[in-house]
Amino acid sequence: MSDGEAATRRSWKIQPMSDHRRRIDYQRAFSEAEFAKISSGHIPRGMEDKWFAFFEDGWVHFHRSWTGFCIFQLKLAKTAEGWRVEEAWVTEEDSQYRSRGDAGDVALLKNVMGWVFGI
Repeated sequence: MSDGEAATRRSWKIQPMSDHRRRIDYQRAFSEAEFAKISSGHIPRGMEDKWFAFFEDGWVHFHRSWTGFCIFQLKLAKTAEGWRVEEAWVTEEDSQYRSRGDAGDVALLKNVMGWVFGI
């Protein structure tokens, strides 16, 4: 979240994720407090802030802030304890992102969650 303003798809100039994408094995559960951060999204506030994220219709969309390319998408599902990742996707559009292989893509997504949401 950025300064109390919730991110929406209209908060940043973005492009939809390419149809050339692949499912990755990112599994994670989130508490209600963590979900509150995720559902508020993230609007970059400086040049060094490289990610824009927003939550819409059960999906978290992660875009590179400079290009607007959608690199990752997560589908979240409600559970008794909070929320969990139901699906995770990465673009395979080489002109937008160079895959690091399954393990590398999952590791980057984990890092992005930390950078963007602090979780």
